[in-house]
Amino acid sequence: MALGAISAVLLGHLLAYRFYWYATIYGFDKVVHLFGGIATAYILAALWSNYIEHATTHSVWKRLLLLSFIVGVGWECFEYVIQFFVGGPTIATPIDSVGDVVFDMLGASIATFFVLLIKKRYNTSNER
Repeated sequence: MALGAISAVLLGHLLAYRFYWYATIYGFDKVVHLFGGIATAYILAALWSNYIEHATTHSVWKRLLLLSFIVGVGWECFEYVIQFFVGGPTIATPIDSVGDVVFDMLGASIATFFVLLIKKRYNTSNER
């Protein structure tokens, strides 16, 4: 699942950059951020699979969403740095950044739900 989400983000970004979809298709960047949030949470879950196996549901939600939030905000900071040093068209505004992080978190929530669903299905003895 993580590989599929990562592939969707990379393919979506490359196509959007090549064909100017970010500028011509309203909200396309939100779709990419949604899949970015999914990919981030799946990657974090894969890195912490041993922790998740023994953690409570609440703890998994809290940890995956917090770290996905940090990654999303970090990406938005990166956009501002690029915009400042490279110049060119505006790629980040405060309103756009808030929307992007909201979609990052929506994607992370979707992925976390499925991570916990898989955990419940295959590891019911450790559910607390």
